[in-house]
Formats: sequence, structure tokens, C-alpha cells
Amino acid sequence: MIGAQPPLSLPAPELMGAGNLACAGCGANLAMRLALKALGEKTIVLIPASCWAVFDGPYPFSSLRVPLLHVAFEAAASTAAGVRAGLAARGDDQTLVMAWAGDGGTFDIGLQALSAAAERNDDFLFVCYDNEAYMNTGIQRSSATPQQAWTTTTPLPTPKSQPKKNIMAIMAAHRIPYGATACVAYPEDLVEKFRTAREIRGFRFIHLLAPCPPGWKCDPSLTVTLGRLAVRSCYFPLYEVRAGKNYRITIQENQTPLQDYVAPQGRFQHLTSADIETLEREVQEEWQRLQSCASSQTPPSSIQFVPIRRKKTMYWEKEMECMPREELRTVQLRRLRDTVQRVSEKVPFYQAILKERGVQADDIRSLEDIKGLPFTLKDDFRKTYPFGLFAVPLKEIGRIHASSGTTGKPILGGYTRKDLDLWSDLMARTLTAGSVTHEDVVQNGYGYGLFTGGLGFHMGAERIGAVVIPMSASATDRQILFMQDLGPTVLTCTPSFALYLAETMEGMGIDPRKLKLRVGFFGAEPWTAEARRQIEEKLGLRAHDIYGLTEIIGPGVSVECEAQNGLHLNEDHFYPELINPDTLEPVGPGEPGELVLTTLTKEALSVLRYRTRDITTLNWSPCECGRTLVRMGKVLGRSDDMLIYRGANLYPSQVEGLLFAFAELEPIYLIVLSREKQRDELEIRVEAKPEIYRGGPTALMELAQRIQNKFRDFINLSPRISVVERGSIERSIGKAKRVMDLRAQ
Repeated sequence: MIGAQPPLSLPAPELMGAGNLACAGCGANLAMRLALKALGEKTIVLIPASCWAVFDGPYPFSSLRVPLLHVAFEAAASTAAGVRAGLAARGDDQTLVMAWAGDGGTFDIGLQALSAAAERNDDFLFVCYDNEAYMNTGIQRSSATPQQAWTTTTPLPTPKSQPKKNIMAIMAAHRIPYGATACVAYPEDLVEKFRTAREIRGFRFIHLLAPCPPGWKCDPSLTVTLGRLAVRSCYFPLYEVRAGKNYRITIQENQTPLQDYVAPQGRFQHLTSADIETLEREVQEEWQRLQSCASSQTPPSSIQFVPIRRKKTMYWEKEMECMPREELRTVQLRRLRDTVQRVSEKVPFYQAILKERGVQADDIRSLEDIKGLPFTLKDDFRKTYPFGLFAVPLKEIGRIHASSGTTGKPILGGYTRKDLDLWSDLMARTLTAGSVTHEDVVQNGYGYGLFTGGLGFHMGAERIGAVVIPMSASATDRQILFMQDLGPTVLTCTPSFALYLAETMEGMGIDPRKLKLRVGFFGAEPWTAEARRQIEEKLGLRAHDIYGLTEIIGPGVSVECEAQNGLHLNEDHFYPELINPDTLEPVGPGEPGELVLTTLTKEALSVLRYRTRDITTLNWSPCECGRTLVRMGKVLGRSDDMLIYRGANLYPSQVEGLLFAFAELEPIYLIVLSREKQRDELEIRVEAKPEIYRGGPTALMELAQRIQNKFRDFINLSPRISVVERGSIERSIGKAKRVMDLRAQ
């Protein structure tokens, strides 16, 4: 099984009992059990002619413990609409009606009634469990059958030539309130989508991939594995769409080749390498289209936010966090003018530049005029060290922090008392976005002292009223002791240290999942989606990404909400831009660029257009949490720490993303660049799980070769892979050291 997920929190009563006749490994059967647990007892299920109608049990018995109606093949949607109307006439608006149809009853025979119900916005949930053929009548071709797949009605040498119908695009075209794709291999995602669907009124549609081992000619034990490979290869992406236009990708993992997905399936055994390459291109085109929809940068003034009915979202300053975009732009413009006025009067560094450019605060008539202001660089902090960029005299400074950099003079960040109050509120906003309340206990593992992380989170947690355990970068055994004895519910530290804590506990025979941790906030270094998955799996918590930097304020610039679909940037206090780092011009919609930030409300250190060097994206599309603040994507790399290896650009985040896809590896690695005979050499040192070493040198060599092949296939590089002795790569309780560049020695 690829990547186990944590146990689900589901109601105890089983709504699917004995008597079910499904085959071993039936994806549709697994999905029904999870769906009913998510929806609850007040559910009526309608099943048209399909394999589920057969293996539910012989009439008059049913394996389901909720009301069940068997309906005609083509009539699932129309009958569901009638049942819902009957319940409404009785005054029952609580019972959910769910049509549970196969791909034949959805894509083909049932499509007319389905489209009509969607167009009318009838109030029920339609689920298509898609096993990609008419399975109960002999594995016959349907319009859900993939291109080039074998079925009994498309036998070799003439497999199905047409592509699979995009049923979700058809449903989205009806502008239904809610549509989603789901897969049994991702039970948490599946359950969350069914719970979401239950809380929404109107027509809802879930397209559920349900692997069928007999029909797909594969081992019954591979149901979950194939589901994961379908998602990871982008053949079946997992996403939501609201009102037919607001897309959100819910699971995004490191990609695997389509070959990995089709290889275990007998229905694809006839495919040549050229056939697979053709299918791969088509899959990637569709994936890029979906990504484009999900990251659409609709002009903020035209965004229409879609209300959803879910668990109550928590805000710290709802008026600001959910302010309409036009009102927010008015606030930003006023604050930008104030900032320009302040630095032009009180900061000699900016006085000279603005005077030279002939720019005054009154010249800022729109936010677009920010392009006439100068950029600020890290070197400007060093040139004006220590207090040259401060806008207030030293006697008005309440605290000074400094960057953790190791080259040159440190970057100083000054705070007035008002700045410290602002920072406390922004950190309270950060923690609240992740559902932290005064009832939580926060174990703060960020470093205290000059580093901003420790005191930033400390102030935010105290502002909320939570209990704070100020661990700082204490010894690992003390961290673990307090986790066991004091029962913290929130963990804050670097992602690498979180993984190190989990690894250490496992080595001590402690199950981290039995702790009380439920949420964590991790930042100060790049980390990947796979690192998030491992942290959440090993520690049993929900991991939130955060972003900040000393030059701006420290942590508190942006944070993920509970949707975990981008980091809401506090743009009422920090105005963001994205530029091309080479041309310094704004990037196009949806394109990644270097993040540039201007402080709007800070007193001590007001900074104009600071070039962070962090490469990211900005997304103004609606977020389901209701916040209107723009979302920045994960930092993809840096414009100034990109590694150049034999003329190729390489980011450490690329390396991590590829390595973390290997379940055999520990989340520890080191990139070593050296020069031998005037030629650059690249070595990547990794540590494997204990059981891999027991396989001896042959197993280690085979693993190293597979890793090297992965690098060659995905980034066209073939580094030397060294599976080193466990514990030989230095661990860190602070920011992890991932690169050792020896080429200058």
C-alpha cells in the first residue's frame, strides 16, 4: 500500500452489515461504507441497475441499514428528485437522498435524467461510483472506459479508441452548487467531501473512482494502491468545484508516471511505450487545464464568493479577514500613502531615493502606482546597519530581533510597542486560522532569542488565551517528555524538526499518534506536500504552512486556513506583488514570480517593495473559508539560492519532492556539490528505513538505482545516490541544513 493515512474519526455505528456479495477488494463497496458513515442514518439510498444492485443481497434483504430503493437503470436521478419532493411535502428537510449509480447509469443510460436534475438544481446527492465499465453484465465498454482499455466488447486487437467522457466537466457546465471527485484510496478526502455535500442544499455530484479488480484484471489486494497511483499520476485528480467555476485541488502529491498506474492492470497489458506516452501527454494536458482553473487569478473586483455550509470557520478579525475586495483595496491605498509619507520624512535612505525619483505620497493615486517606488534589497539592510532603516528613534523601540543568517551583518528588525501589539494580533490571526482557541495547549518549539519564530508564536498564543509551553529549541528528549506529560494539542516548530521528533519517538517505542496533538504550524524552511503527509501521518495532526521573514515582521505574514489550499496573506498589513526576478516586471496571471512585500502599518521598520527572493504564486479565487485575503502558494524556491549544476537549475525543494516519494527513505537527506577535475559532481545522501538495511548491499544498491532513475526521468539529472548509515546525516532542531556546496574549496 502506498502511503497509509491516519485513522479516520467516524461515527461508530456501521450502516452496512452482513450479507454483501461484493468481490474481494471491491472499491465501490469500500466507498459505500465510508460514505454512509459520513452521511449518517438519516439517509435514503437509491440504486439503479448496476453491480451494486446485485451484490447488495437477494431480495427482500439488504446489507444496508438505511432505507434503500432499487430503481430503473435510467431513472436514478428522476426518482431521487421525486423522493426528495415527497419528503419536502412531509416537512422533512433533514433526510438526505442519495442516488448511488455506476458509470453506466451515469455516463450513458442515466445521463438524460441526471442532466435534467442538475439543470433544475434538485436537492439531492448523486454519486457515480466509477469502475469504468458495465461490470455486472460482463465487463462491457462504457463511455467511462479509458481509451485503449480492453473490455469484452472492445477485445484485442481493437481496444476502446475513444477517450473517457469527462463527466465532471459536464456537471460543472450545469453550474451545480457542489461537485467533487473522490477515491477510496484517500478516505479522509472522501469522507470530508461527503460531509461537505450533506451540508449544502441543491444538486450535488460526486464522481468516485472505485477500482474493480476482476474488471481491471488485477490483484484484489491492489485496490487502494491503484487508487493512489491513479491520483498521483494525475489520471484521476481529486478536486472540488463550486458553482461550476470555483475549483480547488484537494490532494496534490508528487507525481508518478502513468506507466506505474497502468502496469499492474491486465486491461492495459497490450500497450506499447508509445501508447503510454500518448496517454501520458493527454493526462498531463487535462491536469494542466485543471491547475489553470484552480489557480485562476480572476480580477479581485469580479470575484463572487460562493457560500458553503460547513463547520463554523474561526476568525480573529473577521471584518478585515473577510472584507470585500474593493473595500480592502481602499484600505491598502490609504495605508500605502501613509507609509510613503512616513519613510519620506523619517528614513534618510528612502528620502534620498524618493527625492531623486521625484516621488511623493500624493503621487500615489492608485495601487498600480506602487511600481514607481524603489525596491528594497537585503543588502540595503546591511548597508544601513544597524538603525538606518528605522523610522523611529531608538528610544521608541520596544524590541529588536535579528535574522538567523550566517553571512555578513545580521538583518535587524525593530518593533515599537504598537508594532508588538500588531504582531500579537497577526499571530493570533495565524493560530485562529488553524482552529486554535483559548482551550488549547501550545508547545512552542521555535527558537526564542533573536529569532522571530519563538516569541512571535508565544505572543499570538497568549493573545488568544492558550496555555504556552515555551520549549524553544530544547533537547529532543525534553520536548518528548513534555508532549507526553503536559498533553499539548498544538505544536509549532520547523517541519524538519517535527519529522525528527516523530522519528525519535518511534525509535523510543513511543507512538506519536497517541499524544493529544491535533494541529501544527510549520515554517522557517521549505517543505513539500510529501513532507506534510509524513508529518500528519506520523504525528496524527493537521499540518499548516506558515510564512514570514524578519525584514517584514517575522511569522504572521501568511498562513493556511483549515482548507489547506494556499496561505492567506495578511494584505491589509503587507501589500504583495509578484515580479519576474530578471526583468523586474510583474508576471502574468497564474505565473510564479518573486514575492515583493511592502509594509502598510508598521511603525519602526516601514519597508518599500522588499524583494523576498521567494518564488511563489498568488491566487485571488474564492476560498471556502470565506476569507477574501489573497492566497500565496507554497514557496517553490528562491531566486538567489537556486543551485546551478552543469548549467541546469536545481532547487532543494525539487530534490525533497522526489525523495519523499520513496516510502523506503527516512525524511533526512543532504545535497553535496563538489568539483572533481574541473567538473561539477552532485551527490545526494539519504538514510533508509531500518528494514531496508537488513536486505544487505544488494537492496541498498537497488534502492539507489531506483532513486537515480526517478531523478533522470523527472528533472533530467543523474546524481550519485548514497544510501548512508542511519544517523550519519546531522539532525537539527532548528532550520535543517540540506545543502553542502564544496565547489569553492
